[in-house]
Amino acid sequence: METCSDWTDSTKNIDFDLGVHGEGGKSTPNIQPVIPISIGEDWNMISRTIVPII
Repeated sequence: METCSDWTDSTKNIDFDLGVHGEGGKSTPNIQPVIPISIGEDWNMISRTIVPII
């Protein structure tokens, strides 16, 4: 049985030293869905588009 986690991946980008005094930070989560696309009888192309959640 396939679950949603079989078709998605998630990561998080963390940025430091932001702002006027360099004391700020930012965390941006990303969702990376895995989308198989059939391009032939025996071939699939996998698309992993990175979607930042802002």
